Order: sequence, then C-alpha cells, then structure tokens
Amino acid sequence: MILKNMRILKLKYLILFLVASIFSCSNDDVREVTLFEKGTAEATVSSTSIDFGETVNFSSTSTKVQSLEWTFTGGSPSSSLDPDVTVTYAYPGTFEAKLVVKYIDNTYDTKTFTIVVVGPDAPLPYSGTPLALPGTIEAENYDLGGEGVAYHDAEAENKAETAGSPTYRDDDGIDIEVGATQTNIGYSNADEWANYTVEIAEAGSFDFDFQVASGSTDGGKSLKLQLVNPDTGEVSDLGETGDFANTGGWGVYTSAMISGVNLAAGTNTLRVYFTGGGTNLDKINVTTASTGGGGIPLGPLNIAFVTDDVSGDQGYIDLLEGAGHTVEAEAGKYNNLDAAGAATLNGFDLVIISRNTNSVNFDAPIVDIWASVTTPVLNMSSFIARSSRLQYFNSASQLEGVGTSITATVATHPVFTNITLPTDNTFEIATAGLHVVVDSSNPGNGTLIATDATGAYATVAEWDANTAAYPGATVFAGKRMFLAGTGGGFTYNDAGSQLFLNCVEYIVSGTVYDGGGSTGPIDALGFYTERETTESNPAEVRTPSTVPASNSGNFNLSEVSDAAEGNVALYANYATTGTGNDVTWGALVSMYPVTLPLDLSAYNYYHISLKAPAENVDPIRLRFRTDGGNYWVTLNTEYGFTRDGQWHDLKIPFADMKLDGGGAALDADKSAVTEVMFRSDTDVAGLGTNFDWYIDDIYFTVD
Repeated sequence: MILKNMRILKLKYLILFLVASIFSCSNDDVREVTLFEKGTAEATVSSTSIDFGETVNFSSTSTKVQSLEWTFTGGSPSSSLDPDVTVTYAYPGTFEAKLVVKYIDNTYDTKTFTIVVVGPDAPLPYSGTPLALPGTIEAENYDLGGEGVAYHDAEAENKAETAGSPTYRDDDGIDIEVGATQTNIGYSNADEWANYTVEIAEAGSFDFDFQVASGSTDGGKSLKLQLVNPDTGEVSDLGETGDFANTGGWGVYTSAMISGVNLAAGTNTLRVYFTGGGTNLDKINVTTASTGGGGIPLGPLNIAFVTDDVSGDQGYIDLLEGAGHTVEAEAGKYNNLDAAGAATLNGFDLVIISRNTNSVNFDAPIVDIWASVTTPVLNMSSFIARSSRLQYFNSASQLEGVGTSITATVATHPVFTNITLPTDNTFEIATAGLHVVVDSSNPGNGTLIATDATGAYATVAEWDANTAAYPGATVFAGKRMFLAGTGGGFTYNDAGSQLFLNCVEYIVSGTVYDGGGSTGPIDALGFYTERETTESNPAEVRTPSTVPASNSGNFNLSEVSDAAEGNVALYANYATTGTGNDVTWGALVSMYPVTLPLDLSAYNYYHISLKAPAENVDPIRLRFRTDGGNYWVTLNTEYGFTRDGQWHDLKIPFADMKLDGGGAALDADKSAVTEVMFRSDTDVAGLGTNFDWYIDDIYFTVD
C-alpha cells in the first residue's frame, strides 16, 4: 500500500513540473511550423504577333524547378530544355508555344502562349521569296498555304512518315521521303498536285528536266506542268512528260523532259500535276531552252584536258580548239592531284579527263581532293569512274572495246542536239570499239542519258553538284558527266564528235546551241515549218518562200523573221477592209493540203505555235473542214496559251476537236480533211481592232 501511494505521489510531482515548465517559457522560445510552398510556372514572351520569318524570345522565370521543357509548334527549334529560347517562325499561321515545368517535389505545371504569325495571302513561296529561274525546283519545297491552296494530296496520312521517313516540314501534307542523298515526293496518286512560285527575270522559252523514278512494274505516270493564275485560280497546261518505264527502283532517277515552255517575265505560279501513281519526283532542273529557239552560242571556254597521251588525244583537242575553246593539255600534269592542283583546276571553266589517263593516279586517297574541285568535270574513262576511284558508279569493274554504237535513253536530252536519231535511238559514234564502257547501267543518284547498243552499260550519264553519285559515295562539289570515249587514239565519227562537243557545252551551261535554225526532223505531217522533212510529210510541207494560205479573209499576210523556230513565221494582220478578201462573218487563214482529202487517221495531236499581243483578247477557232462537217476547238487561254507577246507551242488532242465546236469528236472523219483553218470565233462586227496573230509550225503527231 505504501509503495502504491508513493507512485501516485511521484506522478503528481511530474505533472506539476511539466505545467510549471510550460508556463515558465518566454515568447522567444515559441517556434512556428510552416507548410512547404509550391513552385510557380512563370514565363514571358517578347511578342505574340509577328511576321513570318521573324523571331520570338521566350524566357522562363519559374521557381523551384527541377527541370523544364519548351515545345514550339511551327517554330525552329521545335523544342528546348533551356529557360531562355529564341524561336524563328518561317510559316504564317496560329501556333501554340508550351512550357512544361517539373518542380522539385516531382509535380508538374504548364504555361501556354498563342503565337500569331502573319504572312502574305496564301499561297506563298516556301522560302518566302519566289525561286529564281533558270534554276532548280526541289520538289519538296512547294508553296505554303496548305491543302487545296498550295497542294493537293489524296490522303491526310503522310505515307512516307508512316513508312519510317523523318519529317521534312511541319506543314507537310504531301508524302515526302527524306533519304540519305535526296529528298523527294513519293507515294503519288492521280490528281495530286503541288504549286511552286517562281520569278522569271526575262521572258523566254525554258526546258524543264523532271528527275523521276519508279519501281512500279507498270512504270511511272506522266507529269503535267501547268500555269496557275493566282488571282482567278485558272489553270492552263504548259506541257506533259508522258509515262515512263520502270527505272530500276524507287531511288533510281532519270530525266523526263518538257521542252520549249514559254513563260512571261515576273512572278509565275507553276503547278506539277500527277496524272497517276508510281512516280517519285526529286527535282526539276530548269534551263533556258536549248531547242526550238536556237539558243545562243556558248562563249569560248578555258579547258583543262587531263591526259597522259597528248598525241593520242589530239583529235579531241582539235575539236575543242576548232569550236573556239582554249585547251591546256600537258601530259601527267594533274596526276596524283594535290590541294594546289585542285585550286588550279578551279580556275578553269571545264575539266576533261581522258581515257588515256593512268587510273592509278586516282586511287582512293585522291578522291577527296578531286571532290573539292568545283569546276564541272567530264570524265571519259570508266577505269577512273569506278567505285575504287572517283566513284561515279557503284561498280568495281569495267569493260573495253564494247561496240561502236550507243542508245539514247533520254532522246530529248540537249546532248543530242543536231544529231539525227533513228527510230530506235541507237546510232554509231565511233569507227573502233568504245574502250570506256562502265560495267553498269545504273548511275545511282545521277541521270542515265545513254547506254551501249545492248542496254547493259552506261555510255552517257550526269550527276549534280554537291551530290553523292550513289549512297556512301563521296560528295563532289562540282557537276559531273561520264561520256564513253575512245582509248589509244581518237576514233569518233561525226555523230560522236557532235555528241562530245554537245556534252562539253551542256555540262558548263545546261544548254546546247543548235545553230539558230532547224532543230532536226519532225516525224509528222506539217504545213508551215523549216524543219527537215521525213518520208511521212514531204508533200504537205510549205517552204518559207511561199505563204501557205489560199484564203486570208480580213487578214493581210506576210512573212516575218521572228519565228517560234527557224527564221520565218507567218504574220496575220487583221483589217476589216483592204485585204483582198473582205468578208463580214469573220477573219481567217485557211490552208489546203496538196493531196485531197488529207488522211490524218494515223495521227492524234494537232500542234501549232502562236504569238499574240496582250491587247488581243478575242477567242479563236482552230478548225478542220472534212467531208463530214467542220470540227473545231475554241482557244482562249487553254493548252498553255497566253497573250503576252511570246511564242507558245500548243499541243491539242484531236479528241478535243468537236463537230461544230461542241458535238462529236473528230474520229472517222480524220481520213477526210480538206482544209486546216485558223479563224476568229465571232464575226467581224464583234472583233476588236487588235486581232493580230503570229503563226508558225502547224503539224500533226501520233503522240
């Protein structure tokens, strides 16, 4: 009992002690406890409304940050982990910028900004500035503006990205494939298109070299080049490449040409229209037309001729000097090229490597030095072109003495200017075997222009500057061509000599001067042309010395030297009276075949070159008279024609020639044509005072 009472007493003293301790504490001994404060996501932006191409400065002032990440839709860079970022917006539109902050307690917060990027009315050029032509149109750099404005794609899905391709552009709606050596439009479908805004410094005629590829069994489908009126949206055709065969793979590119496209000076909106699938498009090389207008002669070149046998190559040197060029040919001068030698070569206009050059001087360690040569290089030795040397072809082997003939695989290429190609495009270029045929017909990322007669080996090919000839090859700074030359001595015939000089001119200028006159024969039936006749058209061709018109109602007809091709065209000057054949129902120029009726059953297309001043706004009829009636098409701005004082080459399907302008198409009556007429679409009373026309080259073709 005593022990129990003692425990109770101790407990009481303990309680009294604690109470006394509490009341004895001063205010200075009181401690306050505060809960942890959360961080804040704070940021500033220099502007939320800018013009496209300008920059915006973003700055995070967030607190208690463990990490942060910015994302900028439509901007460059597209993301950043830095608190302060400067972002460029290249495209107009409304975009979101977002900051995600991770605090030190592992919680997250976000802050967003809306950036309005102002630009010109769509569509607008990809870079903001129209692309200058002549030049290269990269297919992937189509205009800005989006679906239905700058392009049309059959599906919203980017099939290239789905297949694993990196993204090329944020606003991409077209299927763009990004590869190791080129970026291209792929996965094409019928009726897809892309617009390109370009600037033409001087009105003229241009050649469009489409770099296309197809791995489809059926090959690739034709591409149309069109002109778009940016104000009205009206589209007119400028030309068409035609379908092409399987090129050997989706990455094996070849040329598909549209030549002689007339464009007015200033800003133009061009459209590439896919008529079907199976076509990959890498780029379009646009040059001043080398055919149709004669071009201009290439000025004298300063050429370095690389050889170990000057006497054996004297025939080539004589050709070059005969064309007015200056040639440096010193045996062995550029063997085992070093940096100083490369700098010397860069002072020339062109470098030619002869077959008579020892290939051991081009072994692998030298390739990088040759790659630094910015001057175009024409190589005539397959020993040097193989993969163990200058890497033109992905092949380590070569053949010598393989035939004397070549086959043009791109018959419209400028290197065949002033060379008459037979129907199979195979012709002889040397009197002895070609000693420099590469054991491959695949130029990789280049363009195959010709093979040997069997089609097995490349004889002419080209590669653009700053391009690897094949994946993994060295990138060369200058443009390159390969041409099958002759070893041990000059053995080219006239055609081979012409081909050699054409290659020299083309690699430097991108064009070949045709002498200013005829562009060679047209295998067609023609009325007014200076071109060489063929077996199919000798009776119907009118010579320049005779105006080819039997009826010239209300037109004064004369010949002028300003022609679409050659030196003579027909000028039809409209007048209501005094023409010798005044009528009230229209103005016309009629041409009658020598052989009546004219049988056009073997032909499908009507060609005519026309030029008219801008003030001539009246539609015209291009008409056939037949035993069964009159068939015509009314022409205003169709088929690529515009009234701009420039020549335009029109190609019109016979199927568009309708009975009385709107009935049945010309079909069975093609065999009974009695008159080919060019006339007004209204009577004289309805015509303006400037109904003047220039006419050249009326002829008919199968395709």
